[in-house]
Amino acid sequence: MHVHKADHPFTLNVRRIPAPQPASGNGRDENGPPAKMAKLAIQEEPTEKEKYQFLTTIKCWMCDPVEGVLVPEATNDAKVSFAFSNNRKR
Repeated sequence: MHVHKADHPFTLNVRRIPAPQPASGNGRDENGPPAKMAKLAIQEEPTEKEKYQFLTTIKCWMCDPVEGVLVPEATNDAKVSFAFSNNRKR
C-alpha cells in the first residue's frame, strides 16, 4: 500500500458527485418534445463548483494501518482548505 511504502501518515480522499440539477425552464414537458427556439443562445459552460459537489475526507493511517481513521475536524482546518482549493484550480 502506498501509505506504508511512502511513509505518509494521512490521506486526503476527494469524491466528486453530480450536483442536483435545478428545474430547467426551457419549455420542455417531461415527456414531450422541446419548445421551438427563436434564436440560438450560446451559454457559458458551468464551472466545476456548479456541476459537482465535492466531499473530502482525511484519514490517519498511523491510528489504524488497515482501515485508516477518519479525521473529520481536519477538513475544517484553514490550512487544509487552502491547500485543497489551490490544487483544484490546476
